[in-house]
Amino acid sequence: MNITSRDAWGARSPKNIPQTVDPSQRRYLVIHHSGGPVGQSVRAIQDWCMDGRGFNDIDYNLLVRASTGEIYMGRGWNVVGSHAVDFNTNGIGVCVIGNNAPLSDQAKRALAWIRDEANRRCGRMLHVRGHGQLTGTTDCPGSVLRTFITAGMPAPTQPEDSDMEWTDKPWSSASPISAADALQQASRADDALKEVQELRGIVDALRDDIAAIKAAVVGTTPPNG
Repeated sequence: MNITSRDAWGARSPKNIPQTVDPSQRRYLVIHHSGGPVGQSVRAIQDWCMDGRGFNDIDYNLLVRASTGEIYMGRGWNVVGSHAVDFNTNGIGVCVIGNNAPLSDQAKRALAWIRDEANRRCGRMLHVRGHGQLTGTTDCPGSVLRTFITAGMPAPTQPEDSDMEWTDKPWSSASPISAADALQQASRADDALKEVQELRGIVDALRDDIAAIKAAVVGTTPPNG
């Protein structure tokens, strides 16, 4: 999975040096939603966190856009967040950009990948919880994400080649050839066939010559004894 870097989304620098945490201290993967439109920029979320709420940086460790599944680097994997009281050090905060928005298959795969990667980095299976499940003070991350979490965050499989449109097949042509081009290609194929037939005639003649030579050699060989 590709993660859009902080530089790529235009992140501001933190107000102070970020506090880091060893991955072994993590116990939770905490899922949030931004509460804004799915098209909201990550920079706008950071501005609200820093200017509207007075935090050091964007609240979350990572973010995922509900509509496209694009992953953005927030504070980073090993930085203490500001996303859930009592779960900022022992929890990795992931924000889904949207307000209880439907999850695209790409977003579901992105969230499942983040879970698996977090487990790998932390060396354990993290408890996946929605924000409100931990604090009891908010409806975040909304019913769509709660249902997804309760189901185990299943990742839809990638489309198989058989699901591709015919025009997407590697052997298909993006646009049909013209009638003139088709006739020209047919003429070239006919000329090539004639050349092959001529070569076959030459080969057959050579075979006859070789057979005649062998017969002549056998006829002039003196008998043994």
